[in-house]
Amino acid sequence: MKPIRCHRDNLAKHHVMEKEVKECLSGIHLKLRNPLGGIGTYLAVGQTSGGRFLEVVFEDKDDYWWVFHAMTARPRLVRLYRKKRKQYGP
Repeated sequence: MKPIRCHRDNLAKHHVMEKEVKECLSGIHLKLRNPLGGIGTYLAVGQTSGGRFLEVVFEDKDDYWWVFHAMTARPRLVRLYRKKRKQYGP
């Protein structure tokens, strides 16, 4: 996994800690192409070690992942995450 760099102002705005973003992306997560973003941007849904579900939007740079948005995951994304986990396993 590439190093992760975060837009701290956006994380603070949504009450998300950088540590939570790193837990989410380093653990099991669902990674989708970002439907609203440009080429090379992704939407990831995952769970922190504390059990919180996050949706994280990041750009895959050459040397790192640039996280420019993160917030508590919306219910429809949590349902999709759980469905895929159940379908494909851990």
